[in-house]
Amino acid sequence: KPVLGGAVVRLERHLAGQNLVIASGGDNFSSDYGSPAVWLRPLWQAQQCGVPVVFMAQSIGPFRDETHRNAFVPVAKRAKLISVRERASYDYVTKDLGISSSRVVLTADPAFLLQPASASWVANALARYGIDPLRPKVAISVSQGISRYANVDEKAHLAKLIAVVKMVLED
Repeated sequence: KPVLGGAVVRLERHLAGQNLVIASGGDNFSSDYGSPAVWLRPLWQAQQCGVPVVFMAQSIGPFRDETHRNAFVPVAKRAKLISVRERASYDYVTKDLGISSSRVVLTADPAFLLQPASASWVANALARYGIDPLRPKVAISVSQGISRYANVDEKAHLAKLIAVVKMVLED
């Protein structure tokens, strides 16, 4: 049960009469970034005020610390819906954490719904960084969190990333 403080009391006043609280953000509910309590506190408080909570397109787990798991499970069990963006999270939530599969759905990451940048924005960005607009380009955004989550050595992770970039550039 979270400790109540001034911010939570203000949050409670703000929550009165709300229809829904949506937890977005993607991957805050694990032990990868320390305790998820900072993200769970407002959700727990919303539930205490009778406001439904939905977890939207999350990657969830693993909780390597039992206190992290114990903080998440009661909030998740009371959630109206938990959508997860990959099978590993679905299996972890439904099997390891014991959340009813009737509340958990596998969904796409909403980032795939973002509109592409306009041609003028891309042209300005390329010019700003001195990149030849006629030269082929590949952009890759990879989280270092994978090293911790998959328990992969950082040097091995970087070596695999370099291999992927070389393969993309060659093909």
